[in-house]
Amino acid sequence: MSVRRIMSTPVVTLSPEDSVARARRLFRTHEISALPVVSDAMTLRGILLARDLVASQPDEARTPASTVMRRRVHTLAGDAPIGDLAAVMAHHRIHHLVIVSKRLVEGIVSSFDLLKILGITLQGSLDECEPITEESRLPEVPDLILLDTAPESPDEWT
Repeated sequence: MSVRRIMSTPVVTLSPEDSVARARRLFRTHEISALPVVSDAMTLRGILLARDLVASQPDEARTPASTVMRRRVHTLAGDAPIGDLAAVMAHHRIHHLVIVSKRLVEGIVSSFDLLKILGITLQGSLDECEPITEESRLPEVPDLILLDTAPESPDEWT
């Protein structure tokens, strides 16, 4: 199965000139944690992660995305096998991988997308699965106890 079958499209993106405030609104509105930064022609320029905003705490209204984005972005072609996707994400310890064709953004895959595939695989054969969509549903999960173990201040984060 190729990466193209599980990648999210259309991709929510930012331009390098967009403000960090706009990025924060997009993260919240679309419930995502990564925004590829692209030129007008959808050429990949960088990526902005929600956690980068927490770390840098910029003046959001005046700071353009280009000043806080990561310029080194791991990418993969849409026809790559899912096994390659998982290997790249695990090796580089990343949670998002931008899918490109000739530097043009086609889609994005998150570690959550891989978990959905794992869940579906455990239920049956991948060959019988439909492509993953937002409407895809996994079986109900039994209630679990959630422990709040997050540190109270950023100084305690590792």
